[in-house]
Amino acid sequence: MTGPKPISRELARERGLLRYFTGKPCKHGHVAERLLSNRECVVCAKLRDVQWLITPKGKAYQRQYRETPKMRNYHREYSRKRYLEKKAAN
Repeated sequence: MTGPKPISRELARERGLLRYFTGKPCKHGHVAERLLSNRECVVCAKLRDVQWLITPKGKAYQRQYRETPKMRNYHREYSRKRYLEKKAAN
């Protein structure tokens, strides 16, 4: 099993890609794709996002976002759809 083929940042930019792969580990040891915009390893970016979401500020942001009308309507419709599917299956 082989991983992705290395591609330079410049070539990825020319092709209009959002990520590139060097095949070399980042400073934290992850051998993964990197973001074209800031050269950050995608694994490090994901870990950073997860760490932020467990902070009090991140939790407050999530709570505020979930309470927006758009999200409330989405969850209401999703729950209604699931209820109707289960009812039809019985």
